[in-house]
This record gives sequence, structure tokens and C-alpha cells, in this order.
Amino acid sequence: MIIDGDMTDDGDGQVATPGEGSQLRQFSQRYQQGIGPDRIHFPVYTGLGNHDLDQDGPPPHVDWYRRELRDYVELNHRTTVFFKPPVPVLNYDVASDSHSWDWGGLHLVQAHRFAGDTTKGAISGLPWLKNDLATYAADGRPVVLFQHYGWDQFSTERWDPVRRTFDDDGSVTPHWWSDAERQALQSLLAQNNVIGIFHGHQHETAMVYQHSGLDLFKPKAAFMGGFAVVHVTDDYLDVVFAEAVGGDGEVKFTNAFSKRLGSPVLTRCSACRLSSCEGAVPWDRSRGPTRPRSACSRPTSCTTGRELEHPPTKRSTPSKHRMQIALHQVFRGSPILSSENRRCRSARTGLQIALNAPGWHR
Repeated sequence: MIIDGDMTDDGDGQVATPGEGSQLRQFSQRYQQGIGPDRIHFPVYTGLGNHDLDQDGPPPHVDWYRRELRDYVELNHRTTVFFKPPVPVLNYDVASDSHSWDWGGLHLVQAHRFAGDTTKGAISGLPWLKNDLATYAADGRPVVLFQHYGWDQFSTERWDPVRRTFDDDGSVTPHWWSDAERQALQSLLAQNNVIGIFHGHQHETAMVYQHSGLDLFKPKAAFMGGFAVVHVTDDYLDVVFAEAVGGDGEVKFTNAFSKRLGSPVLTRCSACRLSSCEGAVPWDRSRGPTRPRSACSRPTSCTTGRELEHPPTKRSTPSKHRMQIALHQVFRGSPILSSENRRCRSARTGLQIALNAPGWHR
């Protein structure tokens, strides 16, 4: 489980007296891996948002709650000579608290508010991110970035001098992060195989959208019951948005997204599709041959010499089977998918509706 920021509402409530708030304590009790029906059965990777970091306490304790929350992240993820955290990561930046880890063949990165953030005394994690990707993702492996701010209208709003508020029509000071900061991050990500960015910030609305060639995902906020289930294979990225509804663990699936990943294969003939053919050339699953094609050595056995169509394009219809397997793995042991529980049928129906929603096929 990965948190995209706003673990608390107001930085643990510590805006009056140090040690006042209980929100971080509540979060730590509810969002830690454990055993039993009331615990999370997966490692929990934490992230910080503006609600965690933006409010100032009274002098001389201006940064008290910010430090508390950053300490919580560090204690959960940073390995030292003397301390093994409950959820260790591969690479931790002490300056920015950004961190990364590998999950199978994926490289995952947490950048908190955003990579490059210098708000409220934060130290930019952009140099660290550049080095991290060069060290751990230079081989072209897929990268997924997690941060709080996105490219949606709320995340990019500016001060509107006419209405005297921050909104979509504003043209002066950016509210959350600037065009230059977004461009700096985009330029870095463009050099890597980034298959998706997951963010938070806007609470009410689930979103799937594109910006500058990046696929972005924002589920509904967790305190409103929202979450995303993500399934990644060598060939596909599948995302389903869901909401917890009712008081007995029911889940409603609302939106679905799928895309075929451009994982290269070594060689393939554009006609017979066999790597053993003398006409085999380097092949990318989303773009076809990556250099001029050669003559097929077995034209009579490969569709009577006719060249086959290119593989499916990058985007394809979500596979219900793939997502049902992924969701079964996520909810395994949970009442929601137990065969004797009638909520199982409604959950599967909700999933089918989500996967059949034509407005959300990308």
C-alpha cells in the first residue's frame, strides 16, 4: 500500500502546542502492516502532502509538526547501521525524505509534495531523483512515481487578482507548484521509462488523464473511502478505482484503465513473428520493428507470405480476467471475496461495470 500524501489533516494538529495532535498516532495505528481483520496485510509506504507540511506552528515551534511527520517517514523506511525500519526501502534521501524501492521489475519512487519541492524549508529532491533513476532505472525498467501534486486544474491553479482567490483562471502566483517546477520534473522523467504517475491533493474526484505524454492517476481520497488497485505485468498496466461504501466492508468499483506497455523483445520477424527466422529484427511490442525489416526465411509457412499487422497499439481494452486475478490477490482473506458472502457478487458486478465503462477505456 502506498500513500500519496495528506496522512493527517493539519500536521497532527500541532499548530498550537507541540505534541498536541493525535492524527499521526491514529494514522500509525490504522496504516501499519499486521495480522487480523482490522489490520493491513501489506507493507505501507508513506508519503507527505500539503496538509502534513504546510501549516506553521507558533514561534518558536514553527517547524515542530513538520519534523514529527518527516521523522515518522524516516523511521518507517530508512535503514541505518543500528536500525532496521519496518518497511525498508532501497534508496533514501535524508535531505528531502524522498525514497525509492524495487518491487519485482518495477522501480517505485516517492517524492512527497513533488520532486523539486522547496516550500516551507524543504530541500529539493530533484538532484537525488536524477541520480536515483540513473542508478536504478538506466536499464529501461518501468518506473512509477508517487507524489502529492498533479497536473490537474486544482494542482496548477494560480492567484486570480480579479476574484481575489486561487482558481483555474488565475495568472499570477501559483498556489502549489509552478510551471518551471513541473517542466523541470517532466524533462527528467522524459529520459526514463515512466509508465505512470499517481498523485493525490484533490480529494473528491477520481481522475485518469494525460499530460506531456505521461499517464496520471488520482483516486478519490482515502478518508472519503477511495483507493486504487494497480496490477502491472511485463505487458500491461491495469488500474481500477474503487470506494469503500457502507459499514461492512463493501467495495464499489468505479473506473478502469489499461494500457499495453512497450516492453521490447529481443528479435522478431515482422511476417512470421518468430525470433528464429533469418528475417528477425529488434522489435518493440507497442511500435513494431525498430529497424528496417528483412526478408522472411519461411514465407510459405507464415500466413502465406502476407505480413501480419503490427501488435496492438499502446492502449487496449482492460482485461477483466487480469484485474479479477489482481483484485483476488489484494482482497485474499478479506470477507469481500469470500465465496459465501453475497457482497462478493456485488463487488464483482461493480468491477464488471467499471471495466465496461466506455468513457474510461483509454
